[in-house]
Amino acid sequence: MTDESPPDAPRRRAVLATLAGGLGVSLAGCSSGPSSPTPSATPRPTDPSTDSPTDDGTPTGTDVPVERLRTLGASVYHLYAVGAFEDARRYYADRFDADLDTEELRGGWDAWTATAGRFEGVAGTVHRTQEGFDVVKVVGAFQTGLVAIDFVFGGNADVVGLFHSNPNTGEYAPPGYAASEAVVESGVALSEASCGLPAVLTTPSDSGSGTVPGVVLVGDDGPRDRNGAVGPNRPLQDLAWGLADRGVASLRYDSRALSCDSLAPEATTLDALVEDATVAVERLRSLDGVGPVAVLGHGLGGWIAPRVAAAATVDGVAVLAAPGRPLTTTRPEAAQRVAEVDGTVEDTEQRWVDHVTSEADRVGDLAADETALGATGAFWASVADYDPVAETSGLSVPTHLLFGGRDFEVPEADRQRWTEAGAVQVVDAANHLLQTGEGPATPGEYAIPNTVAEAVVTDVAEFVTGL
Repeated sequence: MTDESPPDAPRRRAVLATLAGGLGVSLAGCSSGPSSPTPSATPRPTDPSTDSPTDDGTPTGTDVPVERLRTLGASVYHLYAVGAFEDARRYYADRFDADLDTEELRGGWDAWTATAGRFEGVAGTVHRTQEGFDVVKVVGAFQTGLVAIDFVFGGNADVVGLFHSNPNTGEYAPPGYAASEAVVESGVALSEASCGLPAVLTTPSDSGSGTVPGVVLVGDDGPRDRNGAVGPNRPLQDLAWGLADRGVASLRYDSRALSCDSLAPEATTLDALVEDATVAVERLRSLDGVGPVAVLGHGLGGWIAPRVAAAATVDGVAVLAAPGRPLTTTRPEAAQRVAEVDGTVEDTEQRWVDHVTSEADRVGDLAADETALGATGAFWASVADYDPVAETSGLSVPTHLLFGGRDFEVPEADRQRWTEAGAVQVVDAANHLLQTGEGPATPGEYAIPNTVAEAVVTDVAEFVTGL
């Protein structure tokens, strides 16, 4: 990025290095981006990671209508997605063009989207202003989920910078089962280390002088934010607000992969993920007015939750939509299910399935800083012998296992494996984000605004308040 870029945006070289790192796209479509300021305490909280869109079509600092900038951003994104990087150069500012290594960008893009599958098209755009610049977030829909790029425009409405970002595409709308006036939120940092790990404490507004139960929310894989944002959906925030409305406090936090400018391989291991969740548990337990504390993990967060419970002092464990079998088994299978959802498997789809399968086959041969399936060799080495079901079976605290019946990422075979650890509850109509729908679930469903099913929130609240 040139010296014309916003001060708090990553430098161009950092952007390219991150893309070239092959972060991949998780099956839930998670993607990284710059962290936003945490909020101060307020009885009617606003989301701490929401952009401020200005999509009213009025001219901006570039004297170009917002809709035109959105179209320009979508055009460049589409060219990237179809591999036309040279064609995209005509949209760049001269200084940016001269400083941009197109082949390096191509390699980074290819590595980043290696597990994304087929490009389906641009799913949406959001405009904001930042330090006097116009920034357009463009969200693309791929076969496995969503990929977002923020394009920074200069005074001539040409691209002066770009960086990948969270595909969150709108302001948070609380679910109907969570009244805003029942919720109080405050921003905290879990530690000075690990980039501070920005977090949000959510409490019931009417807790008075008594104590309330608490839960640490541990999100899915990838460089996820504290809300578990996937496109317009924020499952962890839905859970936090719904639980607060039912008398339960919660703490949720950004992952290291989102918070840190760079990560050493050892920061991506199972032990590192557990360490961060353990710090969150200790912070929540230390707060006045918080009684028993449970750890609740969603997706990969549920996969590691039993290890968190073994490492920290918790009063219960809730596992939501977590794989019960090795990830090297579940991820190729999920790719195959998505490819077959329309009854046919095209050549491009089969190549994608074959790629995911080959990635899974090589995880045991990776160096610590190499990547496959969106994770480092250090991570894969750390989980080689990890069995979350067996770990859960060995816990001495109450456990709660809940899954979506339409979850293509965690299917019946995984739910059956989890029965070895206890009774399994299934919300038949729910997908991996625990949102209800009809028909076979696909990653494209994640781009549609929805909320965590009220039955899930009520069920978790009953478990936590019963500890």
